[in-house]
Amino acid sequence: MKQRSDVLFTIPQQQSDLEVAMTYFNYTHREKLERALHLDAAVPSRSSRWFSSLKAIATSVLNAFTQDSNAPRIWFSLDASGQKIWHTYDPITNSRGSYETERDVRTWLEHRYYDMAR
Repeated sequence: MKQRSDVLFTIPQQQSDLEVAMTYFNYTHREKLERALHLDAAVPSRSSRWFSSLKAIATSVLNAFTQDSNAPRIWFSLDASGQKIWHTYDPITNSRGSYETERDVRTWLEHRYYDMAR
């Protein structure tokens, strides 16, 4: 092959079978890695969904054996504007409530225990 001074690199005329195989191997692995890295995170894998289901079941069983069934339940959610709304549930009286502040929830708890002591 005749070299020219203005050519920075030369392209081989013929690749060996090994070079062709390595090029194909590298391309397919690169393609698989790129697909794996660009998977949508919102679509969990089958093993991830299985693990999440198993974790939810284990948590439910653990809570069933360790939680006091008469204990009040308190949790919060966010409204459309992003403000916390506190929710309460009293299993003894089967009453529910919603409050805007933690102070209101504490007041509810104090009244609950005061009323139970009577």
